[in-house]
Amino acid sequence: MRQPEPPQNTKAGAIFMLLVILATLALFTLLFYDSISDYSEFDVDYSDLMYEELSFERYEKIPGYKRHYKYVIYFDEYEKPFEISSIADKKLDKAALDQLTENERLGVYYRETSSEKYQYEICEINHNSTTLLILSDYRETNQSNQILGMIVCPIMIVLSLFMLWIFSRVLKPAHDPADLGKIKIEHTVNGKVIRVYNSAYVCSLVIDGEIIDQYHGIVGGKFCLTGQLDVDGRQVPVEARMGHVNIRLYYDDKLVAKKFMGFG
Repeated sequence: MRQPEPPQNTKAGAIFMLLVILATLALFTLLFYDSISDYSEFDVDYSDLMYEELSFERYEKIPGYKRHYKYVIYFDEYEKPFEISSIADKKLDKAALDQLTENERLGVYYRETSSEKYQYEICEINHNSTTLLILSDYRETNQSNQILGMIVCPIMIVLSLFMLWIFSRVLKPAHDPADLGKIKIEHTVNGKVIRVYNSAYVCSLVIDGEIIDQYHGIVGGKFCLTGQLDVDGRQVPVEARMGHVNIRLYYDDKLVAKKFMGFG
């Protein structure tokens, strides 16, 4: 009977993953709080904004996240340009913006921004009878982005808590080393019973009640449990291979059973 000791790096790896999960949990908790806070901040009306008629100088199109762009507009009256967020840019009339010429007068509703590069953010901008960006669109796109955050972040928080629970079980020593867990695969051949057991701490290959090989740690990454059966004087290989969330049992290099291990 062979019962190898747990690899020395198993617990260290679990601790590292635990720290990663805790960091992920903290990040999405913070993002969830920010999404709630920012949603109310984008609930603005004209009375919350500053308004001026400004002289157009030029604009720049700056690449942002993925396919989004940040548009910044320079006015003669200000040294720093005004920004249009990469979230609201999808509602910006870019064709009308391209047609603007220097010194044309624009009606601009704006507010202060936390950006270091830009002092103000444009919420609505008009040129004569043309509205390049309307406040309701600015408000809707930004709030929709925060709603998405309020949906995604709780999902990631729940997943992080679930992974935290799984990894905490690995760090907790097993009270009974003889407890192999549940039978995941059972296959009988030539009167021999081959079983694959799995618990929170160990995955075991057992033949006729004898532990042949074990893997200590969380079932997730690739590993292989190996053994042999004496059949008429020939040593027939037996393998339990873990990979792609499934464990496969091979007898004499032939697949004889397969089990999904995604839920342990």
